[in-house]
Amino acid sequence: MPKRKKGAIKRRDFLKTTARASLAAISVGQFPFLLGCGQKSSPSAKQRLIILGFDGVEPSLFESWASQNKLPHMQSLVDAGYYAHLGSTNPPNSPVAWSTFATGTNPGEHNIFDLIKRDPRTYLPNLATGRTDDPEFDAQGRLVKPPSGTSYRDGRSFWVLAGESGVRSAVLNLPYSFPPDHIKKGRVLAALGTPDLRGTNSTFFYLATDLSRKENGKSIAGGKLFKLQPSGSFLKASIEGPLDIAGKGRTRLKTPLRCTPDSRSKSVRIQLQDQKHSVQEGHWSPWFTVQFQMTAHFTAKAICRFYVIQTSPEVRLYLSPLSYDPRDPYIPISTPTDFSHRLAKTHGLFKTVGWVHDTSALNSEKIGEQVFLEEMFSIMDWREKMTLAQLQKGNDDLFISVFTATDRAAHMFYRLLDSKHPRYDDQLAAQYGDALLRVYQKMDHVVGQVMAAVSQDDMLIILSDHGFHSFRRGLHVNSWLVQNGFMTLRNGKSYSKKEFLEEVNWQQTQAYSLGTGQVYINLEGREGQGIVSPYGECEDVVDRIARGLEEFRDPKTGEQVMLKTHKGHSIYHGKHLQEAPDIRLGFRDGYRTSWKTTLGGIPKELMADNTRKWSGDHAASDTQDTPGIIICNQKLAKDKPNIIDMAPTVLAHFEIPQPEEMTGEALL
Repeated sequence: MPKRKKGAIKRRDFLKTTARASLAAISVGQFPFLLGCGQKSSPSAKQRLIILGFDGVEPSLFESWASQNKLPHMQSLVDAGYYAHLGSTNPPNSPVAWSTFATGTNPGEHNIFDLIKRDPRTYLPNLATGRTDDPEFDAQGRLVKPPSGTSYRDGRSFWVLAGESGVRSAVLNLPYSFPPDHIKKGRVLAALGTPDLRGTNSTFFYLATDLSRKENGKSIAGGKLFKLQPSGSFLKASIEGPLDIAGKGRTRLKTPLRCTPDSRSKSVRIQLQDQKHSVQEGHWSPWFTVQFQMTAHFTAKAICRFYVIQTSPEVRLYLSPLSYDPRDPYIPISTPTDFSHRLAKTHGLFKTVGWVHDTSALNSEKIGEQVFLEEMFSIMDWREKMTLAQLQKGNDDLFISVFTATDRAAHMFYRLLDSKHPRYDDQLAAQYGDALLRVYQKMDHVVGQVMAAVSQDDMLIILSDHGFHSFRRGLHVNSWLVQNGFMTLRNGKSYSKKEFLEEVNWQQTQAYSLGTGQVYINLEGREGQGIVSPYGECEDVVDRIARGLEEFRDPKTGEQVMLKTHKGHSIYHGKHLQEAPDIRLGFRDGYRTSWKTTLGGIPKELMADNTRKWSGDHAASDTQDTPGIIICNQKLAKDKPNIIDMAPTVLAHFEIPQPEEMTGEALL
């Protein structure tokens, strides 16, 4: 690999089930407009600012491929404009970084510290970015209160501030913009962070005739299994939708599915409600519209697509997550609310669930690499088409469009770039070793199309929010805490086979870990069963854990696992400091918190090989060696830019005063 350059049910059971389902996905032609000779433009309200975001572009890969002339459009911008590594947040993961991008503030101010957060009273994990609230009905089933979404992100985004000053904006597919902001001028289309109709991060369905009865209805990481049962001349199953709110939410609403395979033509005739389509093996179906009757007066609508994996001797189908129907979304996903409808009418139906690339299905090995990539490029094509159409309208002062395929492809295909990875495979590397390069080249194509659509008066910025690392080995952080005397289990146990810290003896536990790289002290007065005094003792425990983890070496390789540990109160500041982890772990390349640590597991071993296809990561990496990139068609003033500088830069471009809470610096 290129060398990196420096730079309802019982409450507890319900929460646990929700956490598993929701966190499973956890789990830039020609350039006539370039300003030459170091000339700087003067900020002008008449000059458009276009920002293209590409989640998770790794600088070392970008630089290597660009130097080989494999990314010509972006290289042309680098040569004639500005290029730098863009410092990320601590930790360098998407919800934290994009929240800092939006608000110009650090996590202590905007309140997003990780992919997940814990409830200090119950020690249970949940999504850190937001929640959805169920609809409320009267006794006759009429809607009293519509379903809604709530973001946990605090602070005002720069496009809202810009709108208040008369700047017209288009904000398309920006991660964690759900629910969409209300802006005075312009349009917002939410993306990453938007749940599916089931209320989860993104739940796929795998339906097959060769599943056992025991597997029927089983939940797996990010998905649900359903057996296709013979019934006369066809096969049948049920698709589970949203919770039956009117029925007290104890079960999910279901709709029947019928399939009629034809082995001679290698096709399956699929009937879902009143729609029927024959789909060839190895092909995608058209979009199906699914309606779930929640009450006599209220219907929840979704769209989904099937992929026919196999027709004989067994029938195997993949069904995409139940996306909100953009023509009539369960919860609004755009501003104005009819914007998503207009996009669907103009460009066709599109996947609205935020985790749009189904990494869980590939990680669970229910679909293969080719299916994953086919859908990935299809989604990129749709976003490219929508981006160019909206950009060419020419009536926006500020235009932002974000693509996340660069991140998801890195998560899933790093194993084929790293011969040391446990899931490296010579045969797959020969077929798909260029998968990430192909996604980067598609990124370059999009940039080239945008370059051709903008003028010399426009400022164009391309950026990524963080970089990437190989993820070969995982540390069971809670197991380390047990073995080093900071955590005690009940009944004298030295490890636990359960999740969610279920067997922890809180009366004798000083610290615990949840999420990707978070360690919390079991603090008296803050945690539900806290025992560590906040006066003196807490700082001592933090010091000993931080020092111990920095010194810890992988028993298998002898390598240090941590690059650095960070004390929460030293790296964060703001009104939400009390929500911050007490220690942030910054792992070296090749390492991350284990899969089991994320939801409070405590295995017997200290470390485990990462044997999943999710093989690249960044969420618990150290910020100092996980930067993103920034490219601009104009010279910028700062040598070491950071993503926290982007909001102030946009405001400065439009000559809007920077609010006090923004701690970044304008790059102009």
